Amino acid sequence: MAPAIIVALLLGPALGDFRHDADPELRGLATLPRDIRVHIDRRINCDHWAGEEPYDRARRREIESAVRGLRCDTLDREERDLRHRYAPSPAMLKMIDKYPRVRD
Repeated sequence: MAPAIIVALLLGPALGDFRHDADPELRGLATLPRDIRVHIDRRINCDHWAGEEPYDRARRREIESAVRGLRCDTLDREERDLRHRYAPSPAMLKMIDKYPRVRD
C-alpha cells in the first residue's frame, strides 16, 4: 500500500478527481493540510530507505544521499511540532499516528 500512498501524496489535490470506488484512504490523504501530507510522505520514504540493503559502496552512497535529501534525521522533531500545531484537532493527530516510524 505504501506506493499507492506515495503516489497519492504526490498528486495532492488531483486526488479529488478519483472515482467513487477509489481507495477511501487515498482520498482522505488529499484533504490533509500540506505540512502533514509532506511529513507522511517523508516518513514513508525514510522508512523505505532505512530498510534498504547497502550491498556495495555505490548503494550505500545512494541510500545515504536519499536519507540526507529527505532530512530523515529531522522527522521526530517535525512530528513534535506538528503535534503541537494540530493539538486542537484529534483527526489530524490520528492521521499522524497512522504513519509511525517503522525503522530506526
